[in-house]
Amino acid sequence: MKLLAATYRYGSSRELDPQIHTHLMLQNLGLRADGTWGALNEKELFEFKALGAVYRAELVSELAKGLGFEIEADREYSRIVGIPKELGEEFSKRREQIEAAKRIGSGEWGCE
Repeated sequence: MKLLAATYRYGSSRELDPQIHTHLMLQNLGLRADGTWGALNEKELFEFKALGAVYRAELVSELAKGLGFEIEADREYSRIVGIPKELGEEFSKRREQIEAAKRIGSGEWGCE
């Protein structure tokens, strides 16, 4: 099956911190082998976690080649080698917001 999609590359987070990421707009439409079009089974797509891993690996490879940086990657995050962790945290306002929301949701701040 062939898919119809568009990608949009961004260079910053919602808080305008530096963060290269891509938004994928996938239409609920696929071209079948017989030439007809049909709806996708989105459950299978969402469960296909390898797709995210392939995206992250390609992004890291592209950045390393294009910018000449050595990049250290693990399962979820990638970092430019030599950039202190503290500097990365300074430019991670959105992450701070997400972590705060998790604490609120877990009742850590006395909220139920």
